[in-house]
Amino acid sequence: MNAYEARVLIAVAISTFLIALIVTVLVILLFIQHRKNLLLQQKTSMGEIASLEFERARIAADLHDDLGPLLAAIKFRVGFLLNSITLCVDGTIA
Repeated sequence: MNAYEARVLIAVAISTFLIALIVTVLVILLFIQHRKNLLLQQKTSMGEIASLEFERARIAADLHDDLGPLLAAIKFRVGFLLNSITLCVDGTIA
């Protein structure tokens, strides 16, 4: 092997190494970008979940606040009706 062939072989080896290095760097950069995208997606999903949980809690509180007095009124009326029926059956009220 003469000096020219040795230089060509070294140039090919260096070129191959540089191409492999560039490909490796690109793969690493793609991996990092993919992880960033996953973290951003996770952050967005967590925000949506928190928003839905807040809305669920708000609706539950609204239902609780509205349902309590309504159930008390229904209980009062049912008690009144049962008392009226009992009085009618006993003959107290004609």
